[in-house]
Amino acid sequence: MKRAVVLWTLSLTFVLSAAFVEPASPGTPLAITNVNVVDTASGSITPGVTVMIRSERIVWIAKSGQIRVPSNASIVDGRGKFLIPGLWDMHVHIAFGDWVPSGKEVALPLFVANGITGIREMGGDLDTLLQWRSEIARGAVVGPRIVLSGPMLDGPKMRFPSSVAVSTPEDGRKAVDDLKAKGSTLLKFNRSSRERRTSRWWMRPGSKG
Repeated sequence: MKRAVVLWTLSLTFVLSAAFVEPASPGTPLAITNVNVVDTASGSITPGVTVMIRSERIVWIAKSGQIRVPSNASIVDGRGKFLIPGLWDMHVHIAFGDWVPSGKEVALPLFVANGITGIREMGGDLDTLLQWRSEIARGAVVGPRIVLSGPMLDGPKMRFPSSVAVSTPEDGRKAVDDLKAKGSTLLKFNRSSRERRTSRWWMRPGSKG
């Protein structure tokens, strides 16, 4: 099956719109040649550029023909196509009880197909999301990077699936500790917890991280 080319880098991420290639072997350099690079800060487009990726990092960007492409590189002809910074969707729910069916099969690859290389999951089934994130990281599933809250922290009367009921300060602190231990990277407080002004219970004085 052909896959969209997604270029992961800590400092700069690009998605090659509408370009499809067979996946390269792990460790094989990837060169995207003759592509139009979009500078989203200035709005300018630089044509005829080659972008070189090695070990999932962009190692150089130059005008095509100015730098020699390694002979063992997998090459994508970007002629007539555009390279843009990868996008982030900062509020999604993809594993939310039975409210969002086929999140893994449909939503994850659709993010990538539309240039979204990172998402912030703001309330979902933690074990499922951690499994999907692991599968994406090892290349078994096409999908974006995921930062996640796990289940939402709510008041005693929960309004949504994938939530944790909190009635007392002890409930809140335990919920926060449990989520952190399991791998949540952020917290999501639902409306009822905010209206009750209980979220201040849930943080130990002086706690960090």
